[in-house]
Amino acid sequence: MFRFFARLWQGETDGLTAAAFIVGTASLASRLVGIFRDRMLASTFGAGNLLDSYYAAFRLPDTLYNLIILGALSAGFIPVFSAWLETKSREDAMHLAEQVLSVVGATMAVACAFLFFFAPILVPIIAPGFEGEKLQTTIALTRIMVLSPLFLGMSAVMGGVLQSTRRFFAFAVAPVLYNLSIISGIYFLSPSIGIYGAAFGVVLGAFLHFIAQTSVAFRLGIRRLPRPSLSDPGVRKILRLMAPRALGLAITQINLAVLL
Repeated sequence: MFRFFARLWQGETDGLTAAAFIVGTASLASRLVGIFRDRMLASTFGAGNLLDSYYAAFRLPDTLYNLIILGALSAGFIPVFSAWLETKSREDAMHLAEQVLSVVGATMAVACAFLFFFAPILVPIIAPGFEGEKLQTTIALTRIMVLSPLFLGMSAVMGGVLQSTRRFFAFAVAPVLYNLSIISGIYFLSPSIGIYGAAFGVVLGAFLHFIAQTSVAFRLGIRRLPRPSLSDPGVRKILRLMAPRALGLAITQINLAVLL
C-alpha cells in the first residue's frame, strides 16, 4: 500500500485522461473541503467583525500573490522550463528552476516583510470603514497571514516543475492540504486563541502546499537555493514573458481596489 501511494505521489502520470482525472478529482475534493472550511468558520465565529477582519486580512497577501505569481509566473516559467527540458539536459532545466525558485523566494520575502511592517498604513486603505478593535484585529491577522504568499509563491514554481514533468498527483493534492490546515487551525487553535487560530492555519496550509510539491521536486533534482541572480539567460527570458501578464494583473488589482 505504501509503495503504491509512493509511486502515485512521485511517479509520472501516463496519458492526458489520467492527468485530467487526478486534477479534476483533487479539485472537487478541494472545493468540498473548502465548503466545509467556510461552514466551520461561520459556525465557530458567526457573522460579524471577526470574520470581516479575517476575510479582509487576505487582501494584501492575495494582492501580492496575484501580482507576482498568479498567471504571470505560469505564463513565463512553464513554457521556458518545458522548452529547456526538451532542448537541454534535465540538469540544466533543474538548475533554471532552482534559479527561479531563489529569485521568487527572495522577492516574496522582501515583499512580505514590507507588508508586515507597513500593514498599519495599508490595511486602512484596503479595508475602509474598519475602526478600533476591528481594525487592529485585521492588522494583526494580516501580519500573520502575510507569510503565506512566500510559501505559495515558491510552491507555484514547484508546481510548474511538476506539471512540466507530468507529476500531477502532489500538484493536485496540495490545495486540499491547504484547506485541511485551515480547518485544523480552527479546530485545534481557535478554542484558545480565537480567530488567530484560523490565520495560523492559513500559514501552515501554505507551508504544506509548498512542502507537498517540494518532496517530489527534490527527487527530480531540485536540491539547493543558489544566490538570487537576474543575470541567468533563462531567468531573464522568463521575466520578459511575465511582464505583460504582470502589468495586466496590476491594472486588474488597481480596479478592484477602486471598487472596494
